[in-house]
Amino acid sequence: MMEEYKKDDVGCQRLRNSIFFGFLRMTYEDFEFLLASTEEYISKKNTGWRKPIPVKERLAVTLRFLATGESYFSLGERFKISPQLLSSLIPEVCQAIISKLQIKTLALKKLWILKKTNVRKSLK
Repeated sequence: MMEEYKKDDVGCQRLRNSIFFGFLRMTYEDFEFLLASTEEYISKKNTGWRKPIPVKERLAVTLRFLATGESYFSLGERFKISPQLLSSLIPEVCQAIISKLQIKTLALKKLWILKKTNVRKSLK
C-alpha cells in the first residue's frame, strides 16, 4: 500500500509542477532558487500596522507579470493586492532579481566570448 501511495504522490507532484509551470512559466525548483537568491532583498518587516505581503507572493506576482504582461489591475484581482502597491512592488522585485543575477549573467557572457575566441582560433 505504501508503494501505491508513493506512486500517487509522484503523480500529484507532477500535476502540481505542471500547474505551477503553467502559471509562472518556470519550474518550482527554479522558483525556489530565485526566492533563495532574492529573499533578503524583497522581504519586508511587520510594522504592527499591517502584515507585509509574503516574499513568495511578492516574487510570484512579479514573475506572473513578467511571464504574461498581465495588467496591474488584473494581477491585483488575482492576488488580492492593490494595483497601486503592485506598481511599486513589481519594479522593486525586478531590481532585486537584476542585481542578484547580473553577476551570473556577466560571467556567462564572458564565458561565451572566450568560447567564441577559441573557436575562431581553431578555425584559422
